[in-house]
Amino acid sequence: MKLKNDLRITRSLFTISIACIMICLTFQSCQEEDDGLVSNDLNEFSSKEAQLIASPYVELHDGEYLLNLSSRDAYNLGISETDYEKLINEITQLNEALSSVKNDPDNELVLVDPRNVQIEDFRVRLKSGTTEEADNEPEVRGSLSLSDTGIPSSVQVYIPSEISTIYFTGSTPCAGSAFTITVSGGGGSVTKTMSSFLGVAKCTITPPVSGSNVTIKAETLCSGGGTVTYAW
Repeated sequence: MKLKNDLRITRSLFTISIACIMICLTFQSCQEEDDGLVSNDLNEFSSKEAQLIASPYVELHDGEYLLNLSSRDAYNLGISETDYEKLINEITQLNEALSSVKNDPDNELVLVDPRNVQIEDFRVRLKSGTTEEADNEPEVRGSLSLSDTGIPSSVQVYIPSEISTIYFTGSTPCAGSAFTITVSGGGGSVTKTMSSFLGVAKCTITPPVSGSNVTIKAETLCSGGGTVTYAW
């Protein structure tokens, strides 16, 4: 008789426990809806997609980049917490790097306005050491593979005498980053730091000499490394 009573008590406690769990889950679900946070685990995007989704919310103000997107709104857009924090960190590091360049008279700063970035530029165009080009683009002469350690890469190339402009294109896996490129030769040098947005950056440099060899040195802020192509 005692065993039956114990079983009844055990079953009653189990039923009460299940009911409490269901109430808690229901309350949690309601609370998330009240906060505007609807579970979207199945709708989270890849890091690259997250960059594209966040791109309309990146703004350039007084030489600084800002992500005008709260963590809650990012979550509701399908951006994971990890990708959101990564975007914040990349933009913070970019602003810190650009701040030091602003005070360097020997380093020209080239800032990319996110509003002017074309989405088609987002794709990484480098394939096996060559770049796909349109008919009206300069011919790519070579590329530099940049380390994720921040150590610069360099190459020595011959610049024909008729060339007065070298076109540089940088690509990285980072949404916000920067490249520093130096062209030196004949006792002179030109340095530019260009910000990149959605992983793409472009600038031009007039070489200090032509009709001779110059050294091209490049490095990137992106922790994932990158690639720089040079063309004329």
